[in-house]
Amino acid sequence: MKVIDTLDNINSGLKNILLFKSAKVLCGIDVLDIQEVRKDFEITPVPLAPSYVTGIMNLRGEIATVFDLSSRLDLPSKGITEDSQVIVLKVRGGEFQGLLVDEIDDVLSVNSADISQPGHLSNIDEKFVAGICKQEEDLVALLNLETILS
Repeated sequence: MKVIDTLDNINSGLKNILLFKSAKVLCGIDVLDIQEVRKDFEITPVPLAPSYVTGIMNLRGEIATVFDLSSRLDLPSKGITEDSQVIVLKVRGGEFQGLLVDEIDDVLSVNSADISQPGHLSNIDEKFVAGICKQEEDLVALLNLETILS
């Protein structure tokens, strides 16, 4: 991944989007919403939790609930694999939550004007998508974190 000058991008209307795959779908989250990305992690299952909750993880003494993003999007889940990573998000109230994704791809700088309204993506419910942009020839589903984490 490349180092990006965030202040210049904010002033020019650019957003930096972390790209990743979940069930072979290219997704993105604004890097400003991300606390960190974890390659090494240990998740403890939670009995009676919804099927899309993988479990909880210890994040330097804080507890973070980890969602299996594929399951949350009603897509087939690989579970935890060698390439899996957890994207840690800091949400309202200072809590941490994580998204288990299949693999991290890259960081894309996109002009805010190039983000379009969520249309119909064949395999993701529109309520989970905040917008759509392109990376070369691929469409990127920019995720609606508020809906996914609720």
